[in-house]
Amino acid sequence: DLFELMVFYFTPLVMIGLRSFNMFEQIMNKKNQWSWHFLLNPGFNIQGAMVGCLLSLILYAIYHNVNFFSLLDGMALGLLIGEAIGRFGCLCYGCCWGLTTNSIIAINYINPNAKLLRLHPKLRGVSLHPVQLYFSAYSLITFVLGCCLFPYMKFPGQLAAITLFLHGIQRP
Repeated sequence: DLFELMVFYFTPLVMIGLRSFNMFEQIMNKKNQWSWHFLLNPGFNIQGAMVGCLLSLILYAIYHNVNFFSLLDGMALGLLIGEAIGRFGCLCYGCCWGLTTNSIIAINYINPNAKLLRLHPKLRGVSLHPVQLYFSAYSLITFVLGCCLFPYMKFPGQLAAITLFLHGIQRP
């Protein structure tokens, strides 16, 4: 049942993965000094979501005797559309920023609470490449490509492998 998968497996494990990987990253950046404020800091981590999703798919496949690789194909498409939408959050939050530019396609951060300005205050008002939008467009195009290729896949897991490859080449 799809509702059971979403409520009891997928959503809780993905949320735990999102936050736990982000807190781990914060701890590593603070030279291993744990503090309870890490629980309250905003931020998510896509790698944590992928680990949480994989765990939920493994548990669901074992419990319901379903082909894991078929589920993985569905996760691949979900990852792409989720990242296409989620990158707008990165744009608003000010993480994953690009290099300075003179292009008309640029973003300027002026809010002192933006992650970029908290880390690099001298970049206030500086035109930067909106790499979050580039990644979002790339993920959306890859999602559409995956949807078009899905009927032609020869075996379960093939779409997931292609998606993993395409997702990997987008990262600099």
